[in-house]
Amino acid sequence: MSEKTQEGLDNLIVEGLNSEKGELDLRERELDDDDIKLIVGSDKILGVTALFLEYNEIGDEGLQAILDSEKFKHLTALNMFKNQVSDAGVKEMA
Repeated sequence: MSEKTQEGLDNLIVEGLNSEKGELDLRERELDDDDIKLIVGSDKILGVTALFLEYNEIGDEGLQAILDSEKFKHLTALNMFKNQVSDAGVKEMA
């Protein structure tokens, strides 16, 4: 289970956000499903069209939270290389 707080995750978002390009880079942040569920609830992600989550610990639940998020409905790029998403989770993206 994650020990990160909403405030701590909001700080990570601010650090990784390039609002001019609409990119959020959260690579190698040891994020898990619980963290992603908090991130998708943050207003700081509005306008993000590219999300980089490589080398984290995100599984199917985290991926589903991203897919279900209204704030990420305009994503044109999602990189989840080296996470813990199963084949079934990947099929949900299709």
